[in-house]
Amino acid sequence: MASGITFSGFNNVDFSYILNAIMQQESQPVVALQAQQRALQSQQSAFSTLASKLTALETAMKPLAERSQFGGRTANSSNSASVTASATSAASVGAYDIVVTELAKSQTTASNSTHADKDTTAAASGGALVINGVSIAVTVPATLQDLADAINANDDVAVTAAVVSPTPGSFQLVLTGKTTGTDGAFTIQNNLTGGSGVTFGANAQNATNAAFTVNNVAVQSASNTVEDVIPGVSLTLLKKDPAATVNVSVTADQQAAVDQVKAFVTAFNDILTFAKDQSAAAGKGETGNIGRDALLRGLRNELRGEMHHEYATGGTYSYLSQVGLGFDRSGKLTFDQNKFAEATKGGNGEVMKLFAGSGAVKGVFTKLQELVTGYTEAGGLVPDAKERISDQLKSVANRISSMEARLAIRRAALNKEFIATDQAMSTLNKSVEALSSLGGQYRLF
Repeated sequence: MASGITFSGFNNVDFSYILNAIMQQESQPVVALQAQQRALQSQQSAFSTLASKLTALETAMKPLAERSQFGGRTANSSNSASVTASATSAASVGAYDIVVTELAKSQTTASNSTHADKDTTAAASGGALVINGVSIAVTVPATLQDLADAINANDDVAVTAAVVSPTPGSFQLVLTGKTTGTDGAFTIQNNLTGGSGVTFGANAQNATNAAFTVNNVAVQSASNTVEDVIPGVSLTLLKKDPAATVNVSVTADQQAAVDQVKAFVTAFNDILTFAKDQSAAAGKGETGNIGRDALLRGLRNELRGEMHHEYATGGTYSYLSQVGLGFDRSGKLTFDQNKFAEATKGGNGEVMKLFAGSGAVKGVFTKLQELVTGYTEAGGLVPDAKERISDQLKSVANRISSMEARLAIRRAALNKEFIATDQAMSTLNKSVEALSSLGGQYRLF
């Protein structure tokens, strides 16, 4: 209802109310476009969510489609004080006898000159200490600790330096190679001058490679951590004992395989639930969803279809249902661990033929990988859908901007018209008041 407030304040017509009402009516196309914009933004967000769920599905499928990653391996050592072992899923099941005849060591060289202190007496006042060709120059009097600090401050030097006290009141400079093995050996050229003097003698410890046998095959390593001798197994050599044989056994870890299948089931059902929720929203007439998008419906149908197919890979099993994977009445994927355990009790070979394929024949998860990649890869269906919506959003935003500019011009024009009308009415009202006053004067006579 009009408030009686006008532009001039002299009329009973509320032009601001009229102006706002007109502009509200003429802004309806913009309001409709803004609603369309919000719906498109929600749809774009839904496609982004779908893309992330498909990525999670790809991650979960990967170990099921590759023999080297399926299941797990556990490595055990008969003497963990001498040798420890860890295994990846690529490790081969088996037993390995290991005999350690030498550990990898770093070269250690100590000064054979001793000093009464490390922080006050100058051990050298000039010259340089050259370690593996890298020069540590001394230009001012330097204590043992100064020398150690200068060596450690130079990243190009292949050693670390420390000042140690072998006996009370006696200090030495000790250099230790940064790496173990014969390749970590270093040379010292002592060109230091002045001070109390620093000299070096024979190595306290020579750089050596680790030496050991694996099933009577001799091996050497620059490190005590060895990862390239037994495929998929990392060995850590801790104790030299030529008379002792350490047995490392690698066994299958079926719980890891179970966990991998469970992870896939979770990721698969997550997509099915998402598709179901989007369809339900579309059924309610909501617009900010992709429930009626052919892409989502096609994806859901293709995923379920691949899971139901027969895969004649030449193995014992041709259907996922035979190894414990199936659908319940609600349409969700289920996993029967007892049936899976029965299928894998003799090993994972036959199940992997179904999962990963055999020879040129593709398995369930290699086919699923190809299917999902077609949706997620650059130029795939999901990125194309997101790009399509982005183009629509740009178009809608441009139309909104154009309409708002026209509406602003329209509002300014109407505003001028109403101001002119208001002023005209104010002038007329003043004229009427003047005439009324004049008429009142004549009535006095």
